[in-house]
Amino acid sequence: MRKLRSAVALILIAAMSLSLAACGGVKEYNKDSFVSVLKNDLKIADDQIYEAENDGTQNNFPVATIVTAKYNESRINAYFCQDASKAKAYFDERFQHFQDTFDKNNQFKGSSVTGSTDNSGYIVIKGDMPGTDLFGALYQAGSVYGGLYYSGNMIIMVLSDNTDGYDDVEAFIKAMGLPNV
Repeated sequence: MRKLRSAVALILIAAMSLSLAACGGVKEYNKDSFVSVLKNDLKIADDQIYEAENDGTQNNFPVATIVTAKYNESRINAYFCQDASKAKAYFDERFQHFQDTFDKNNQFKGSSVTGSTDNSGYIVIKGDMPGTDLFGALYQAGSVYGGLYYSGNMIIMVLSDNTDGYDDVEAFIKAMGLPNV
């Protein structure tokens, strides 16, 4: 009986660990399913959603289809890269940059959360800071709430550079099922 209880306990612990690990991941979207969430769940109008092709020269980003949307007081950019290894390389570079430079002078006042695996990753920050280039060309200072998410060939950036957009960022992260602070 004792061995049975120990075995059941180990199985339950393993199952809980797997379910918790799955909760923290980044769901991968294709362009159409991403746009569908923007339109249907967040009610972003068609004229606020833009699609373009990046030839690899824009913002040091890989060749990708870009979907950009203005969502009230926040900005949303999604990049669907032709080569998934390029998306991973971009995220890995941003993740390393975050680890090397973010809040080295203890000036950030807020919270942050990160996660990285071979197939996905995320960096989410919410608070006040003197400045960051975490979001690439979108340099931010002051109140910042945003996330950088990677899965497969997809990179998503969501950002509000003032507290008026915090609820918008929160709604986007929730609608997409992404990790948050």
